[in-house]
Amino acid sequence: MIIVLIFLKKFLKYKYRWLAVGIETLGNLVVLVTGFFAVLNRESLDAGTVGLTVSCAIQVTRTLNYFIRKTADVETSSVSIERLKEFSQTQQVRIY
Repeated sequence: MIIVLIFLKKFLKYKYRWLAVGIETLGNLVVLVTGFFAVLNRESLDAGTVGLTVSCAIQVTRTLNYFIRKTADVETSSVSIERLKEFSQTQQVRIY
């Protein structure tokens, strides 16, 4: 049973790592599009505005990755609690 718990914990960790890779790719795409529009509108935008928008786009990516990481931690912890509850409710084997 312990092997199953270890496998489940590793599986959840890798599942959320792949999700974090997807979120990171999406965030980098947002930063790329933000930079692209800043270059296209360089006559009407000043450097401070461009810096602020790119900085905010990067911060959104970091925040999403942090959220995914914390969600994975909470789910892993809740699985551990569910397993402990299950083990506490099983009947003990009689010793002869």
